[in-house]
Amino acid sequence: MRTIKHYFACCALVSCAAAVPLESAAQYDHGKENTLRIATYNIYNGKTVDAKSYNYDKQAGIIESINPDIIAIEEVDSASARSNNRYALGQYAGYLGMRAFYSPTIDLEGGKYGMGLLAKNKPLAVKRIKLPGREEVRTAVIAEYPNYVFCGTHFSLNDDDRISSIRILCAEAEKYNKPFFLAGDLNTDLKQPSGKLLQQEFKILNDVKKKSEIASLNNSSAYPAGMEKKNNLTEPSAQNIPGGENWQTFNTVDDFLRYLERTKKALIEYSVRNDISIKEFSNGRIVMNIAPQIQQDFIVNLHKILSSATGKQWEIEIEKGEVGETIAAKENAAAEAKKKSVAEYPLVKKILEEFKGARIETVVRKKLEELAETEEDSSEDINHITDIDEEE
Repeated sequence: MRTIKHYFACCALVSCAAAVPLESAAQYDHGKENTLRIATYNIYNGKTVDAKSYNYDKQAGIIESINPDIIAIEEVDSASARSNNRYALGQYAGYLGMRAFYSPTIDLEGGKYGMGLLAKNKPLAVKRIKLPGREEVRTAVIAEYPNYVFCGTHFSLNDDDRISSIRILCAEAEKYNKPFFLAGDLNTDLKQPSGKLLQQEFKILNDVKKKSEIASLNNSSAYPAGMEKKNNLTEPSAQNIPGGENWQTFNTVDDFLRYLERTKKALIEYSVRNDISIKEFSNGRIVMNIAPQIQQDFIVNLHKILSSATGKQWEIEIEKGEVGETIAAKENAAAEAKKKSVAEYPLVKKILEEFKGARIETVVRKKLEELAETEEDSSEDINHITDIDEEE
């Protein structure tokens, strides 16, 4: 069972940004709570909006004012004649004290043209992958950190290519057992097939329709939507909720996980699922074991979210000893048990015997129950078992 969530921050032809809670301390504080601030910025080759001049220093100042932990930069030249042989991404990195990761896509005027990432902190690993583009080669740069993955990209102008790119990046996301964030100039809107696919596979973190005030500072196509809404991206304090009418009640850990998913607390949701085992959970009290690798401020952030959401102080008790079975492990075990149960159905047995090396990937609960009740119509039953992959 897949528990890792995918998120994206995007806009069609301009760049944008989003912020999400980060349980590990960011290099710079973005407010009352530590946050991971991600952004994307199409610099238009360093040109001003009228395309008559270049202004790299001003664009570096815009990035500095946004203060991202990591940012995708699109349409970047390196040593081209039109950029006076400068390495633009490196120039930004030097100005901002960030790390640069460049991915060239085409040769241009004696140099290169492509996109890249700027990051405050050193990633565990960086990979560059080629994406389809009929008008020009496209690319994505993926940076992995201890508890999340960030991917920056610049999609094709062709919607079929964009759809293919989304599927490629979804396959990449499946390789990581942690939240996966996508940002970039995606050249689409949410009404196009590629936009609909994005909404199906990812959760949008920013308001793609509303420009922030910071856009007026830039002569290029800046659209860091959502940055001015930091208060909407952290938990409200309980005393700011009139009469407590919007306070949450968490009677079970599932109630809490649904709240974390709804409010896009991706990283703490990941830790609750994967890094702790819960011995007791009631409305006001948690008893748990925690993994050694869990972030040091996890308990502080967990308590802050619980208290601000429910309007009450929570008691969190940490027991000594090994972690034990996590929520993610239980879900995976349940999913495997379903597969084994389904594999015993006569029709499924025949399919698995016929296609050597095939395996059941996913079982849909509702369809499985219908299958258990009626095994008469094999042509319908076969559609109730999803994702049976045949290995080559």
